[in-house]
Amino acid sequence: MNTELPQVSAAFAAYLASSKDLAELYKRILELVGNLGFSDYCFIRYELSTPEVVLVTNPVEQLQAYTKARFAAVDLALQYMFSNNKPILLSEIYGVAENAPFSIEPFTANKKIFELSKAFGYLDYYCVPIQTARDKTSAMFCVSLHRACTERIQAKAASQHLPISMLGKAVNHVINVKFPGLLLYSDRDKSVALKKKSLTVLDAVANLDLQLGQIADQLCMSLSSVNQHLAAAKGAFNCKRTHRAVLEARRLGLIEFT
Repeated sequence: MNTELPQVSAAFAAYLASSKDLAELYKRILELVGNLGFSDYCFIRYELSTPEVVLVTNPVEQLQAYTKARFAAVDLALQYMFSNNKPILLSEIYGVAENAPFSIEPFTANKKIFELSKAFGYLDYYCVPIQTARDKTSAMFCVSLHRACTERIQAKAASQHLPISMLGKAVNHVINVKFPGLLLYSDRDKSVALKKKSLTVLDAVANLDLQLGQIADQLCMSLSSVNQHLAAAKGAFNCKRTHRAVLEARRLGLIEFT
């Protein structure tokens, strides 16, 4: 038995738990994922049978397309994690739809989900379901290597399976203990140093196809106030561009696309 493995898991948890805020937690997870040879990750939780993407590195445009198409209701990957504990490649899950001898709407939708992922350069993911102690809760931690083929991702995952699994468990534990604001049915606004109005402005930028002046009118604010809230958001997420702040807020579950 490798006695170093529990120490690795504890080290992951300690490192992530020392994050001062959600933005730093996201960056530290990405750093550890990079150390394992991958470029991206996705942490998903089922809360009372409702799928919730808590942390994800995919481009904002991909997440927006996924949400607008309401794919979560039929996504076989989400259904898999709810009732399985064996690690699996995303291509194996969607392969059920791809290779079915007949066509029905859920299969058609899952083909489109996989096509969307590949269109953004994510050709496959290695997915590790996570058993949790919380009632009616399941989670899954997935890693990918941008533009890498299935065979390459599979080879990397084979050599790093245990660290990937332990990192996923550490992420789940730290979110439970230190960042419960990420969880469904909780007050997320308190989990970052951002005023509610700043999140409202970010939400409007993400979901309304309007210029900033029009957004100001829509929210009954001055243009100066809108710019101040956007500056506060960019400062909180340590980024220089508004679209990046929108992406970070979406990744952290603070705003949603409608």
